[in-house]
Amino acid sequence: MRNVWQMVKKIQLLGKRIRIKMKQLRLVMIIQVVDNSYFMIIEQYKYYDERMMDKLKQDNERNI
Repeated sequence: MRNVWQMVKKIQLLGKRIRIKMKQLRLVMIIQVVDNSYFMIIEQYKYYDERMMDKLKQDNERNI
């Protein structure tokens, strides 16, 4: 399970690094395609964290 959370953290870091010029959802979709074995986990993470992503988007709009 540790690998799963490392992957999720990588997604968050990647999103912050590029300041989510695209929606983070699209970033998540790209990672899904690149690494299919994480497909279900990332899907669950996406649904679980939609509220968090809205907050991230707002933070990023402030940072840009």
